[in-house]
Amino acid sequence: MPRADCGHCGESYWWDDRSLRRYHCSSRCADAAMWRAIHQKEQEQEQEQVSKPARSGTSTERATMNLTQAVRDSRKNNRNLYLCHIAFVDDVLGAKPLSEDVTRKHLMSKFKREATAAVKKGLEPPSEERMEEIIQADLKRMFHHPLQETLEEEAKQSHCGFNHDEFGPYLGDHCVNACFREMLVCLGITGDAKRRGSKQTFQHLMIARGCDEKGVLYEDEQMNRLHFYREKELVEAVDEVLEMAGSVGTPQGKKSILKSHDQLFGVSLHFVIDIEANLGASRKAMVLRDEDVVRVMSSAETNGLGACRGLSHGRFMVTRLERLTNLPYIKGDTPPGMDEKADAEQAA
Repeated sequence: MPRADCGHCGESYWWDDRSLRRYHCSSRCADAAMWRAIHQKEQEQEQEQVSKPARSGTSTERATMNLTQAVRDSRKNNRNLYLCHIAFVDDVLGAKPLSEDVTRKHLMSKFKREATAAVKKGLEPPSEERMEEIIQADLKRMFHHPLQETLEEEAKQSHCGFNHDEFGPYLGDHCVNACFREMLVCLGITGDAKRRGSKQTFQHLMIARGCDEKGVLYEDEQMNRLHFYREKELVEAVDEVLEMAGSVGTPQGKKSILKSHDQLFGVSLHFVIDIEANLGASRKAMVLRDEDVVRVMSSAETNGLGACRGLSHGRFMVTRLERLTNLPYIKGDTPPGMDEKADAEQAA
């Protein structure tokens, strides 16, 4: 800033070309004191403006918030849980192919269909290297140790069994979820005129989850694995291998085959049925109530789980079914079992 002489006292002062104001350095000059006071007030106003929080949408730096726990709380506060114990009447058979070649061909065919669909949608399909990584991971989960050490080449092509991990054979939760979906459709629950449009809601919001015998949910990879128990002890290996004749369809017609399945006798499972609660009022006709869960499980008993269900394998009995939570089906409504009038109307 240029210097100039004060018109009152003759002393030099600084001239601010931007604001056209004078800032005097002499305390004896009244004019200088006035301009210093103005300058100090302007500085205070500028400091206040800087310290004020920026209005929403005006700042490039946004405050962050960790919502991880909110996700956990939302699931806890919006799901009704049912503890279910089942005991197989006789036996249950493994349905997963124990052939590396068969499994590889199945997965490769699946990936090719997904790649074709991705191209049609304008997405980038997975590379050959990525598909091979997924196949190897699936084979490792399936066999748990090298296939060559366990099965002969001639027998493995038609052998089916269970998934294995370090604890023993287990049933994937997807098997129970598929049973739920099948029962919902066969019982007409998703086809009810009063519940039109509910199929997707039911099929995606009623799932089985791994837990301990008291219903405490697992949070690691065991969440998707339903292990077998016998007399409250974990089953570590299959009991027998069942061999039977079968037939498959080919382009040349039906073809007779010999196949074998891993077999378990007198085992049981326990899992938690996880169902969405606190739905919006627009989904009032699409909730799954206690009576719907009972119908699904009672029909699933004779439908069975595992392979060869049409030959009466895999049938079970429900030995325990207990609702662990008591959240309302619709947000704002009375929780189930606490509104006698509504329960009477629903029963009618």
